[in-house]
Amino acid sequence: MASGEEKHRQKFLLMQFFPFLKVLIGHGAKVDHQDVEGMTAVFGAVQAGNQVLLESLIERKCDIEIHTKRGETALMWAAMHQQLQCVQVLVNAGAQIHRQDENGQRALDHAEGTLNSHVVEVLREASAKQQEPESPQNKR
Repeated sequence: MASGEEKHRQKFLLMQFFPFLKVLIGHGAKVDHQDVEGMTAVFGAVQAGNQVLLESLIERKCDIEIHTKRGETALMWAAMHQQLQCVQVLVNAGAQIHRQDENGQRALDHAEGTLNSHVVEVLREASAKQQEPESPQNKR
């Protein structure tokens, strides 16, 4: 987990950025805007390991299931980048554990590839709790 000092720093940075973000959203900016690769602000927060920003985006109803051109979700990115706190935030927000990218890989598969036992453990527990859809709609 992020230390108290790190979390405080993240909150400070977010508070500096938040008024700007609020103005952008107030003028119609979409938190789910995708770049050419299909990435959104959520992917940036996850890649940076910024749990506070991620939580803020989720509070603003961003789509945590939006995917990149390769079918990767924010949860998969959190697993790939070994961002334990972000994995926990996304799981708690209801991210689909069994969703697959274009190669049939799930977040747990990505986590196992990193050998980060903490991320793997969180995703295994979540996978056991979240029923896998019967239809192939868990794919992109």
